[in-house]
Amino acid sequence: MGGIDTDLYGHTDLSRLYACGETAKNWGHTVQNRLASNSLLEAIVFGKRVAQVIEDEIQGLDNTMTFDYELKQSSVEESTYFAYVEEIQKIMTERVFIYRKIEDLTYAKENIQIIKEALEALPSNQIGFYKTYNMAIIALLVVDAALKRNDSIGTHMLLPKE
Repeated sequence: MGGIDTDLYGHTDLSRLYACGETAKNWGHTVQNRLASNSLLEAIVFGKRVAQVIEDEIQGLDNTMTFDYELKQSSVEESTYFAYVEEIQKIMTERVFIYRKIEDLTYAKENIQIIKEALEALPSNQIGFYKTYNMAIIALLVVDAALKRNDSIGTHMLLPKE
């Protein structure tokens, strides 16, 4: 089922981004058969490889980071963010499901974009903002990718227009 091209050690085309298990297309022995015990065994083997590569890579990194930015507890009511989270979840569940229609994907993109813009009007120095804003961004990326894909792959099926 994996769609992210990797080598046999989980490297992707993006530096320091790794993939294994069901997300990866690693050209291992189960490329065509991604079911049950084969994919589990593959996840264990490739997961260990990826973990070792990451461990080796981070040994030489300077892991100290400083931020000159103070995140505060929200002065905006948490229920505001919670309402946006619920709406994004509802849209993604109902409109960007396994069986997808272009009309539903378009609806999802338009409405999540509205939520994203509403979030951008809120203070951005709050934890709730970033959690919700990141959720909106990821949802938009998923919808955009689905709209660009003209064929049915993996576990998702694009239904014809009615």
